[in-house]
Amino acid sequence: MKLFKASELFDGNELKKNAAMITDGASIAWVGGAQDAALTGLPIDETQQCAFIMPGLIDCHVHLASLESAPQTPMDYAEATAAAVQNLRGLMHAGVVACRDLGSTGGLTIGLTRAQQSGKLNGLPLLVSAGRALTATGGHGCGIGLECDGGDGFIRGCRQVIKEGAQVVKVRMSG
Repeated sequence: MKLFKASELFDGNELKKNAAMITDGASIAWVGGAQDAALTGLPIDETQQCAFIMPGLIDCHVHLASLESAPQTPMDYAEATAAAVQNLRGLMHAGVVACRDLGSTGGLTIGLTRAQQSGKLNGLPLLVSAGRALTATGGHGCGIGLECDGGDGFIRGCRQVIKEGAQVVKVRMSG
């Protein structure tokens, strides 16, 4: 267990001065005043002084691969995947614990989500992926999304991206 002492701690509701938090792995075991941490009786392996502690952030709209066009070669996919992982690291360092990627081509972020779920990509923010976004023919992102027309077309499109592994479906109609 680790003890984190901070000048300030925001618990999601109020700002507390001279506070502490004890973690057990990835779970929070206790939060309270720094002076009360020893009274918990919890075994402390390590103590770290922090200026500020707050809950992890959730970014609900990211594009980790930020591609203007679909990758064409395995090298393009490798570079885009490496960039997406680097962007996940950047989010982690900014305090983001989970994010939702709302549009990537070729299943790139769906593959990253699957890698996370199988334990091959640990220590990064939880990733929820949309995969290809649905768009009207010729609409915003038509070069990297799945073009659909009419109600039946969008129903088929939703079913297709879910079949491809999307956990959430993004629909974009205009720029």
